[in-house]
Amino acid sequence: MTAPVFTLVGLDICPFVQRSQILLASKGVQYRIAFIDIADKPNWFLRRVPTGKVPALFAGRDTLFESNVINEYLDEVTRPRLLPDEPFARATERAWMAYCDGLLMTQFQALMAETEADLDARVSKLLLDLGKLDPILDDRPDAFGLLEIAAAPLFVRIAAVPGLAARCLGTQSSPPNWELWGKQILANGSVAPTILPDFHERLRAFFAPRRSWLFRDNGMATHANSERAVGLVAPGTGSPDPIPTTNPRALCPMKEKKMLKRIMALSISLIMALTAGLAAAQEAKPPMMVDVLTMQDGKTYDDALAYFDLVIPIIEGHGLKRVSSMEVVGKMAGHDAVSPQIVQVWEIQAEDAMTAIFSDPEYLQHVPMRDALFRMDLTQLWMTQERQTN
Repeated sequence: MTAPVFTLVGLDICPFVQRSQILLASKGVQYRIAFIDIADKPNWFLRRVPTGKVPALFAGRDTLFESNVINEYLDEVTRPRLLPDEPFARATERAWMAYCDGLLMTQFQALMAETEADLDARVSKLLLDLGKLDPILDDRPDAFGLLEIAAAPLFVRIAAVPGLAARCLGTQSSPPNWELWGKQILANGSVAPTILPDFHERLRAFFAPRRSWLFRDNGMATHANSERAVGLVAPGTGSPDPIPTTNPRALCPMKEKKMLKRIMALSISLIMALTAGLAAAQEAKPPMMVDVLTMQDGKTYDDALAYFDLVIPIIEGHGLKRVSSMEVVGKMAGHDAVSPQIVQVWEIQAEDAMTAIFSDPEYLQHVPMRDALFRMDLTQLWMTQERQTN
């Protein structure tokens, strides 16, 4: 029996998804990942995941949820095993893994804090709770087990956000055990490949609209300890310099009328640049594919939904994202021989998406089901490209 290809489903900045990525990377296991919008979760995800929470793991037709459960399962079915064999040691590891869940939630609250006072209070709790790890870390000088994997996303996010790093690192004359432990975790070669190249900007895109103090311009790197917070840097992460806020009147002693003229000229230039940028963005929109499907006799739309629940994580993992799926409820005009029941629109996010999909062994396992559902001789695929209109 062929082992299933694992598909992780989650939010792109979710620390709990990253845990499973790190575990699989540490064991050299190939996997797919499908990022979804948690504010608009697709139906195929909700039908397979009863809690509606991320992350989820798809293993063929089977589904798992809850990150620690997912990682324990992955640890059991892949080699080498990371959890200890001795029962009490194994239970202890699980207990501290669960403890790390609380650390991540406190960190999330710090990232969401809208005021500096609230941020500092959350960070104080985080540091206090991290300190409770110190006594057990003496026995883990070179370990990289499920506990380290459970804690890794915490340190990735500390390193990625300067304002958070400044408050957490280098604040004591002698670094505590947990800080040295964090450096050790981030130095492991299985962590860096799971950090997206634009991870910092993805964090900003999520937290800034939620009024996070850390992701305001004044909160990104300004702190009394910012020059000391250089000891914990995750490979592949980094952040742009904060945008300075300036008062135009402080730039030079210019009269108000001259200043107003300059502001107006600058505004016109910005509008022209923005217009050109929008036009370029429209021209650069990715191509779309329209998929027109005709069902086999006796098959229903619900049958098709069950099939797509299985294959969409595979398809989207290769860069073909479904934008919409519509059931044809009536024909207004057209050839009598063609009566499709389903129309789907896909965004092509990778040039080789179709080739990768049709050569994927797990997708090919579902081809008999596909052919039993759809009249492949009547299937139509249309490639479209949006054009700018005046």
